[in-house]
Amino acid sequence: MSSSPERQTTMLAHEDIRQSFGGIYGGSLYGAKGAKGRVSDTVAAQLLTLYTLLLAQHRNLWSTHNQVMGSTYYGDHLLLERLYTSMTEEIDDLAERMVAWIGPGAVDNVPVVQGMARWLTAWAQEAEPFHRAMLGEQAIQEELQRTYDTIKAGGQMSLGMDDLLMGMANEHEKAVYLLQQRLGGRR
Repeated sequence: MSSSPERQTTMLAHEDIRQSFGGIYGGSLYGAKGAKGRVSDTVAAQLLTLYTLLLAQHRNLWSTHNQVMGSTYYGDHLLLERLYTSMTEEIDDLAERMVAWIGPGAVDNVPVVQGMARWLTAWAQEAEPFHRAMLGEQAIQEELQRTYDTIKAGGQMSLGMDDLLMGMANEHEKAVYLLQQRLGGRR
């Protein structure tokens, strides 16, 4: 895949977002071994990155669902509804695991909304809503891989978390396909 200037700018913004999550909590949320001693700060920050990304994409798709107009309105409305409603359960599953692994502070509103705002701001550079949706889905695929690799490398991967992340990757790969079709086969 070629990397457009917009894509490069968005990738840099995503790297900035990932690096900022340690700063949001400043390590005080997790303590030396994590709130419950289950995961490292690196894994906790990566889970937060993925969680805020999923919430931001959910909001992105829902907003676009409400904004579509024109001759393709009905099909676009249904496609976007399918995509954002399919995310609710996976977001909830991830949040529950984060609370179990890290503690209830992992899903506190203020840092979560700050993280969501960073993702949404990065995507706002793209005026076309379906391209914006594609940026979100591509970021999800990248963060799912990074999350999987981080947890696995830390020796903290459970069978359930493996299954959750793999299932999410499969669903978001389908979303990429559907958005590609809506965009006329373009990425």
